[in-house]
Amino acid sequence: MNFNYIVPDLHQIDCIEFDILILSFFQEEKPVKGVAGLADWRLNGKINRLIKSGNLSGRFRESMLMPSSGRLPCRRLCVFGLGGAGEFNQPRIREASWFIMDTLRRLQTESWAMALPGSFMQGASFRMRAEILLEEYMRVFSADRQLPEARVFLIEPQNQHKELMDVVGYFSRRAKRLEK
Repeated sequence: MNFNYIVPDLHQIDCIEFDILILSFFQEEKPVKGVAGLADWRLNGKINRLIKSGNLSGRFRESMLMPSSGRLPCRRLCVFGLGGAGEFNQPRIREASWFIMDTLRRLQTESWAMALPGSFMQGASFRMRAEILLEEYMRVFSADRQLPEARVFLIEPQNQHKELMDVVGYFSRRAKRLEK
C-alpha cells in the first residue's frame, strides 16, 4: 500500500498521476460538492447535467464510469451514489466503502484518488470513516492473500492529514502481519 495525502484543490490534483478519480455524492446534493464539485467544474458541469437529466441520481450503490476526456489528470472517473445523507450511518458507510473497493478491484486499477465517502458532511466521525474505508480496502484486496502495490491518493483537508497518517500507519502494520 502506498498512500499519499493531498488537499482538495485542482492544482494539487493536477500534480499527481493516477488512473481513476473516485467521486461520491449524496442524493440531495445538488449541485455536487467537495471533490465531486471540483471535478464537475473541470468537466464543465457534466456531472450536474447528468443529475439534472436523470441519468445520475446519487441513490445508494449507484455507480457510473466515464472518461475524463483529458480534463483531469486521470483516464477515468467513477462516480458513486451514497443515498440520502440522513441515512449515511456506520453500516451504510461500511457498505459504500466495500462497494467502492470492490469496484476498484474489478476494474483492476493500481492507482486512484478519492475523498473518503461522506467527506464534507457532519455527523459521522472522520476517523471512523477512514478506518472503515481501510478495513474494506484490506478485506476486498486481500481476498487474493496479498495486497496490491496500489498508489492511493486521499484527498482531504490539510487538518485531517495527521489523523489519516495515523489510521493508515495502523493498517499498514496490520497488513504486514497478514503477509507473514
